[in-house]
Amino acid sequence: MSIGSRSQGGRTYLETNCESFLDLPIDQLMIKGLSAMQQCLQNSNEISADFIEIAHVDASRKFCILTKAQTEAIIIQKQGVATNNQV
Repeated sequence: MSIGSRSQGGRTYLETNCESFLDLPIDQLMIKGLSAMQQCLQNSNEISADFIEIAHVDASRKFCILTKAQTEAIIIQKQGVATNNQV
């Protein structure tokens, strides 16, 4: 995962939770990455597909960049996970 400046909150999130990531499917790993990025944002800013890109390396070692629509779908999944965890 690559995150920019002012990323200590995201790094801490990843370090604290990395053990739980070992057997997760790729979409869940992307959600965890977004959660780490959320920790880096100032105030109540929301993650948006307008200012992030998600990419991954698949099992065949092919580098894949998600489209904006795919990124938005992952963000929506993350919001659903966050809502379910608050209940």
